[in-house]
Amino acid sequence: MLGQLLGTLEKFRKEDTKISGTEAFIQRSNALQRAEQKAHEERERLRQQEREQIAEQRRRDLTLRARITVKAEEKKLELLFLRWNDHHQKLSNFIRTKAEPPIYYLPKQPLEKDATLLDQQREQVS
Repeated sequence: MLGQLLGTLEKFRKEDTKISGTEAFIQRSNALQRAEQKAHEERERLRQQEREQIAEQRRRDLTLRARITVKAEEKKLELLFLRWNDHHQKLSNFIRTKAEPPIYYLPKQPLEKDATLLDQQREQVS
């Protein structure tokens, strides 16, 4: 049985060498190699195109994220300014001492000069 198998293999080997020497076989193998090369080049081109698309998308995402961050920072600063302004408007209703750190107070019964001083400090804040 092993002899038959070896004989069959030998027969196919001889047939293969006989066929591989023909012009048609060489043309077919060349055509097959060209087709495989084209398929390989096409796969590489598609991979490169996909990488470029991913890079472009990532760049757009980063740009958008940076814009959103800038807008958020602007809004935070605007809110901080509004809070600061509101705080100083509230403090303008009190008399401020000249000493450092300043102390804000409101006398129980204001004097005439206190009203004048309060108006002057309101003008300074505005």
